[in-house]
Amino acid sequence: MIPRTALTQLAKLLADDLSEGHVGGELRNIGEALASAPGSILDLLDLMAKEARKKRPNQALLDAFAFMLGQSLEVLRYGVESNATEAVEAVSAARAHVRSLALEGKLDTDILLLMLRQFTGAKLELGDDLQEVMAGLLDQEQVSALPGAVEIGEVLADMARACGGDVFALYAELAEQTSALPESHRAGIVAALLAAPDPSLREAAIGWLLDPGAAARRDTAGLLQQAAAAGHVSATMLRRMIAIRNWLPDDERPAVDAVIRACRQNGVDCAPSAAALVRDVLATAIDGSGAQSLFLMVKDGRRQAVAALLLKRGIGVRDAWVNGGLGKADADMFLFQVETQTDCYDGDIDHVRLLLGHALAEAGKSGVLPPFGLVDVIERAGLTTVNPEAITLDSLLAGLLADIPAERRTPAMVAGAINASAAWEDYFPFMDSWFEDDGAIAELLNGKRMSAKGRVALLLDKYLPARRARWAELLAWTALTLRQDESTEEDWMNFALVAHEILGDRPLADIPVMTKIAGKTVEAWQSRR
Repeated sequence: MIPRTALTQLAKLLADDLSEGHVGGELRNIGEALASAPGSILDLLDLMAKEARKKRPNQALLDAFAFMLGQSLEVLRYGVESNATEAVEAVSAARAHVRSLALEGKLDTDILLLMLRQFTGAKLELGDDLQEVMAGLLDQEQVSALPGAVEIGEVLADMARACGGDVFALYAELAEQTSALPESHRAGIVAALLAAPDPSLREAAIGWLLDPGAAARRDTAGLLQQAAAAGHVSATMLRRMIAIRNWLPDDERPAVDAVIRACRQNGVDCAPSAAALVRDVLATAIDGSGAQSLFLMVKDGRRQAVAALLLKRGIGVRDAWVNGGLGKADADMFLFQVETQTDCYDGDIDHVRLLLGHALAEAGKSGVLPPFGLVDVIERAGLTTVNPEAITLDSLLAGLLADIPAERRTPAMVAGAINASAAWEDYFPFMDSWFEDDGAIAELLNGKRMSAKGRVALLLDKYLPARRARWAELLAWTALTLRQDESTEEDWMNFALVAHEILGDRPLADIPVMTKIAGKTVEAWQSRR
């Protein structure tokens, strides 16, 4: 546990950094410290509630508390996605504590919104209970955080001007501000946008077709159909809805089809995409959680832009954004920093399309829709439309193995690749994150008196055999990434060969890389304890 006095002192330090527009790396580690002491997260919520109830609350301190909360929840979200019991319980306890504070009358709507935005910012679901609490407070209070119907047009116009007409920046700002509101209120924002005279405001409305809430998405489609019938849906909006349509759940596509038909009936033609030029593509290695980033340097008028994607195995497209208006020197510096600070490899636009198609297919299974920023990325990259297209592990491996010359697939060469895997971590720093972090690990290892070597053997015998497909898949996708880079020809073949062996019946204890993964898993388990 972190004492409350220490939390307050850290928040005061952080408030100074936030006021100056930067946050030190040491302070960012607070999130990890809080996530490892879930009771302190509850104390942090209490401190926020107490400060907000003061006659003159310190807003800078509240913002610092909120930042700390958001950082800790983001760390916990990785654990939740790995099904780590401690993380799941910690997030559940935090949700329950917020609800309890609200029901006890210790939170007004403004501070509750601030708290809930940290959950949504960390991509954690609020749950029905918190949504109901938020809706109840909105019904009871005149909320300063939300403008009334008379003011909302002016507020939106001001935001559009501040974003310089950038539809995606405008949507991101509005989505962040409204993410903690009940879905019916988010639909109200969409209605206000579609009624606005500013085209950028109307164009931002279609972003809510990708809202996390199914009800909000359905309401948005209905509002767009009304707007299309009235001739208020532009050719650009039509093009983007067509791109989005296949990313949606099957039962939601007919509603978007109805909007598209209404546009066609009103004589709206799909706007052509702007010419695109991709200068460079970099793909990071895949970490142990299955996360991979892609960076594309693209033409942005007479300047440059960086388009970025964050993909997560089993989830889909976690993030997508574009940083435009860069000079060539700034763009080159950005790529230089990516190359020096991450394990990354050269790629091409075909590789991006393939990875995106698979990620969208995974999103369809996980239920986590891609962000609206993905539309911006594919337009800048000249991809026009990218549809879900899953790639099975069998087909991925078959394609990789088919590209390996026969002389490299002999039993002796396979044995050499397996032996070489013992030293991979010396050459590929990203493999330091290759370990298991599932809640079942603690159930298997807790309470057993044995050496670290014994625990490694236990994992290889009792746990990892059921995870063969998961690690074979990670190695296979890594091989595909390495294959794009001419400097890693030998390596990608070895990764593919070892992936094939992991998927077979060879004892995992005979595959050095799996022993390394088991060892790092034990180290991670010990660290959490």
